[in-house]
Amino acid sequence: MMRVLIALVMVALVTAASPAWAHKFRLFATVDGNQVHGQAYFSGGSHPQGIVVLLQDGQGQTLSQGETDQEGRFVLSLPTTAVGEGYSVHASVDGHQAQWTLDGLPASGGATRQNIGTAAEGQGPDQAALALIERAVARQIAPLREQVDELQNTIRFHDVLGGLGWLVGLAGLYSWWRTRNRAG
Repeated sequence: MMRVLIALVMVALVTAASPAWAHKFRLFATVDGNQVHGQAYFSGGSHPQGIVVLLQDGQGQTLSQGETDQEGRFVLSLPTTAVGEGYSVHASVDGHQAQWTLDGLPASGGATRQNIGTAAEGQGPDQAALALIERAVARQIAPLREQVDELQNTIRFHDVLGGLGWLVGLAGLYSWWRTRNRAG
């Protein structure tokens, strides 16, 4: 009977297995004008240095390339032809790969502070003014998005407590099963 229990526990552990998150490699990137700013980091908080970061289009062709600094930060130049959806930033280190999909890239040029003044004189805001406002807002919320992404990928105290709870529960189930078999 003990062999059956061990077999069931082994099957449960194998089917419930998930990838290890102890040092998952992550990437974060935002667009600011004609540049892509970002940071590469491990879920534990350390930052890889000197790794190659690529900006690719939807077909997988590399448009720009750069390296991370001591803090894992990087800056890539954004070609003027990069407009719309399907662009992503890729990096890999020690067998770990990370990717960040960029939101729709706005048309280049157009948005300047002078255009805001001419739009204010007219009937309403033009596309250049709206693009400038979107860039300003994106630049302000980029650090918040980075913090949220980093917090979502860290192991917290309640995660550890949940794991310990599972272990205690399994030990209790084993103890119950064992006393039940002895009594019967």
